[in-house]
Amino acid sequence: MRVLLVDDDSLICWSLDQSLTARGHQVTQTQSGTVALSLLKTGSFDVILTDWRLPGADGFEIVAAARASSPDIPVIMMSAHGNSGLQEKISTYKINCFLAKPLVVDDVARLVESFPESGKA
Repeated sequence: MRVLLVDDDSLICWSLDQSLTARGHQVTQTQSGTVALSLLKTGSFDVILTDWRLPGADGFEIVAAARASSPDIPVIMMSAHGNSGLQEKISTYKINCFLAKPLVVDDVARLVESFPESGKA
């Protein structure tokens, strides 16, 4: 499965990348929302795993850009922060799953694997 992983925490990126790669997934990672937007223009992904708060562009901007070309792409959003308007935005953007940090890496990997790969659904 091709995974776009976006998180500004280098330890989270490294941990999730290691876990997903060990399970046979192709992971493209960045710590920048701006870079993620560029990657979406040039790459094809089966699932997006993104933090909410990012430098350059937030997770919702990434979701909007991804869904412009792939409306059904599964999105897992993560955050250590929350506020009263977040749940509404999650619903509006049709985020498939929201995970509160801290994360259990193996649980995240199993969740990623619960979505079908593009073209195999």
